[in-house]
Parts: sequence; C-alpha cells; structure tokens
Amino acid sequence: MPEINPAIYGADEYVFNFYTWGVFLGLLVAVGGLFWIFYDSKRNQTDPQIWKGLIILATIALIPSVLLRVNDGLAQSWLPYITNAGYVGIAASIAALIAVLGYIAKIGYDANPPQPGFSYPGLGYPPDGYPQPGTMGYPQPGGTMPGTMPGTMPGTMPGAMPGTDWATQQPGSGTAGINPQATQGWAGGGVPFGGGQSGMAAPPPAKTEIINTGQVERMAYLVIRDGVHAGKNYRLNVVTTLGRNAQQCDIVVDDTAVSNEHARVKLEQDKFVKLEQDKFVLYDLASRNGTFVNGTQIDRHVLTNGDQLKLGQTTLTFMLVEAMR
Repeated sequence: MPEINPAIYGADEYVFNFYTWGVFLGLLVAVGGLFWIFYDSKRNQTDPQIWKGLIILATIALIPSVLLRVNDGLAQSWLPYITNAGYVGIAASIAALIAVLGYIAKIGYDANPPQPGFSYPGLGYPPDGYPQPGTMGYPQPGGTMPGTMPGTMPGTMPGAMPGTDWATQQPGSGTAGINPQATQGWAGGGVPFGGGQSGMAAPPPAKTEIINTGQVERMAYLVIRDGVHAGKNYRLNVVTTLGRNAQQCDIVVDDTAVSNEHARVKLEQDKFVKLEQDKFVLYDLASRNGTFVNGTQIDRHVLTNGDQLKLGQTTLTFMLVEAMR
C-alpha cells in the first residue's frame, strides 16, 4: 500500500488520520461484522433485522472512502469531495461498530425466540419437550389415570369403592358419598332425590356413544440407515438437534464429517398460512459439509414422510406416522 499523500488527504486532521489507518479498521469491522451477524443469526435462528440493515448500510457507505484511499488517481479527480467522503467513512465505521455491539448485547431483537404457543396434537409435550404434571403422559400417584385422585378408579368419587350402589352405598355400582335421604325417591322407584311423583320409574341411562374426537396423533421419527448405529430410530420432540457433540445434541451422529451441531428439526406453524397440522422443518446450522434432503443441499426444508436426509456420510430417513384418535 503506497504511503498516504498529505497534499491529497491532509486538508483535515481527523480525515487525514482516518485515511491513514481508520479506513482499514472500519472496513475490517464492517465486513467482519457483516458476515458474523448473518452467520450467527442463522445458526441461532434469530432475526436481528435492525443490526443486519445497519451494518449493510455501513459497509456500502465505506466503499467510496476505501476506493479513494487505495487509488491516488481517483482521489485526485475527487479532491473536492475527499473531506466529505472521509466524514461519511468515519460515520459508517462507527455505525458498523454499533451494529456489532448491539447484536452482541442482544438489543432490539429476540435472541431466544419462544416456541409457538399452539398445541401439538399427539405429542403430549409442551414447548420445552417434556411432559408436565397434570398433563396426559405424566404418571400420577398410585398409577391412576391423569387427573384422578390417588388410589381411585377413573370416573369415581374420591374414596369410593369400585361398584358402589347409588342408593344403598353397597358394593355393586359406581360411587360413594351420596346422602341416602336424598335418594329415597330413587330407591322407592320414584324420581331421584325425591323430586317427582311417587311410583314413577327413573328413565334408564342412555347408551354411551362412541365418538371420533377428530384429533390426529402424529409421531415423527428419524431412522439411521448406515454407520455403526444403522437401524436405530429416534422420536422427534418439538425441537431436536442433530450433530456429533453428545452434550449439545439430542441425536448424536457418529460421523467425523458431521459438525458438532449440524442440523435442527423444529415443529412449527407456517408464518403466513394457518395450517391444520404443524410441520416438522429441518434447518442446517451452518454446518461445514452441508445438509442434504433427497440429494439437494438445503438451508430450510419442510419434511415429508420418506425424505432421505444426508449429514456427512450418514443417511437418515424421516418417518411420519398419523392416526385418528
């Protein structure tokens, strides 16, 4: 790089110092910060739009200053604009530094985006991926169905013996704790609880109908097709990370061509279209060797049943099982 010519750049002390060394430092911050913000935000699946936009503008604004510094002939022809271009470059360098610091400080964007607040049919998991007390899939005390008191049969009153008669509280039907006086009408063949004419028989209970809830139970799996773990399958959670690092990943792929955190599968809704069913979406986490689906390299891909995923030298199959319940 030729030495700086004070006759061209020395009209202003601050501008002269900027062209001497500041322009290269500003360019380093702007270009390095630009690539790092885009790479890191993609890896963490965040969207810091304010800092992306600011550092892009700062990088573009620095270009005239860099060109004037490296080309004395161009600088001579632009001599009346040298000082103004220098101040623009100084402002752009400061803006690039602010963008990098703002992104690091996680200002103006959600660095830890929450999971979607909608339900996940059939999975039985909240957004953190684990069953919670009081929900289906969480064991209750005494081994009873969720939501019943310990030691009781589903559908009975607390403390009732299975099969207690309504009127006499003797073994033989369904619950206890009923006031015997309130059931005299029933016991005598009248209306339950003495609320009707004597001798009127109580109507027989209607036959229980079997209804279809219309809910779809959806279970998704990844099956390893080759390598030392061939044939092993993993059920997907709301968020499932794949890679070589056992401490950071839910599915460990024993393959030296796979990155520590290689890819991630998330159960999510479309941002623009309200879907009846949520989708499993595969993201590449800026892996070294890339993520492929059915032979095509992807950054983001909505998985369908039978898709072939390739991470490094390892192939996995996505399987989606749906059943009405």
